[in-house]
Amino acid sequence: MGINIIAFIITTLIAATGAAIALSQWKKNIAYQSTKFAHEVLSKFQHEEDVNDAFYFVTNLNKKYVRRDDRRKIDKLLMWMSYVCYLRETKRINDNEFSFIESSLHHVLNNDWIKIYLQLADEASHKINARCAFHYLITYGIEHTMLCKNDFHLTQFDS
Repeated sequence: MGINIIAFIITTLIAATGAAIALSQWKKNIAYQSTKFAHEVLSKFQHEEDVNDAFYFVTNLNKKYVRRDDRRKIDKLLMWMSYVCYLRETKRINDNEFSFIESSLHHVLNNDWIKIYLQLADEASHKINARCAFHYLITYGIEHTMLCKNDFHLTQFDS
């Protein structure tokens, strides 16, 4: 009887050690995948030419007329920024990872032309009873007092 108990204890310890190692490896893999995903998303800001051009254009915007090609690039930038805000809100990227793009978000959202552009996009979406493509960017801007909540129609989609 004593040998069976000792064998059981040793087997249990080996199994528990194996489970602990497997859990540790699983957590490391999740952290690695999360970091890899955040890196891919955030590096788009540096390497995607349209996004980069649009950011430069927006931060140096001082003219009223914007060409169609520039608007397409700005849409791409705002969609990407909204997606990053979505990833943050759903905890797919953490605050440390988000901090790499945060100042760029503030530069864009503090631009008066962009504020009007977001209001017009939100209004157009509201007219067809759809969520604005920039919903998460707008929500972030409101939460950080860069945008005025009264200028947008977000409540119909808030859960």
